[in-house]
Amino acid sequence: MTQRSARYVLSVAKVQRPSALPILSFADVGDGPRLDVSRLTADHPVFAHAPHGHGFFEMMYIVRGSGTHRVGAARVPVRPGDLYVIPPGEAHDARPMRGAEGYMVLFTADALRPGQSDAEAFVALPGEVLLLSFLKPLRALGGRIRVPPALRGVLVGHLEALLEELARRKLGWIEAARARLGLVLVEAARLAAPMLGRVTAAHRPLVGDVFRFIEARYARPITLVDVARAVGKSPAYLTDVVRRETGRTVGGWIIERRMVEARRRLVETEAPVADIAEALGYEDESYFARRFRQLHGVSPSAFRARER
Repeated sequence: MTQRSARYVLSVAKVQRPSALPILSFADVGDGPRLDVSRLTADHPVFAHAPHGHGFFEMMYIVRGSGTHRVGAARVPVRPGDLYVIPPGEAHDARPMRGAEGYMVLFTADALRPGQSDAEAFVALPGEVLLLSFLKPLRALGGRIRVPPALRGVLVGHLEALLEELARRKLGWIEAARARLGLVLVEAARLAAPMLGRVTAAHRPLVGDVFRFIEARYARPITLVDVARAVGKSPAYLTDVVRRETGRTVGGWIIERRMVEARRRLVETEAPVADIAEALGYEDESYFARRFRQLHGVSPSAFRARER
């Protein structure tokens, strides 16, 4: 597969200590959407990165080759037809799949809807893709969606068209690129729907709205009452639906999303634990540390040392 990439719009911000991991972030690209598409080949930069995370979405589609992909705590085998949806904040390592070929798509909220902030990255996504990012049984799969052989050519066609729009920039390229990205996400959502297991179709929109609100507000103090008000339901009704459909309470999901970001910051930055706790809405560092230990079995500092 010949290497061909849209304009690269990523920068790597390096922190002072060499032991810290690189943090991928989008550079200033003016009025264009923050969206990057490239073909994966053996010399693609993603295969040289140490474990890393980012504040935007990443999708990887494998056309040929094999290996292993580490996403969060999951290590999953890679094979042709795999589509990975990696949400913001989730650390992953693509080095063990070096040599696999396919496509990589990176995007933020404004690539779908102009004017949205990074904190709203989930808002415009199809609900099924959103739920993939949260529900534990699916996260154990590393966000992997299997694309059946009959649909692989369709998906490659969407990705090639998206790459072409970004590379050529003809009249209306921004609108066309957003539309092409939307088609890719719709295909992913349709394929993901059967994987959602216990979440009934009738409740998926509501559960998706809950997760969207948590995603946009998790770094601030929020409660069940705040979430219930935002989705237009009573706290009692919302508690019952979310626990029944996902096996976890609303409060548990708020903590889970904060801990995903805590793990990313502990591994990728030199920020003191107290600063990380404050950035995630915890006024008391010791309370944050206790919560972290309950979920991970070690203190935040020990987790940082172990993962590095």
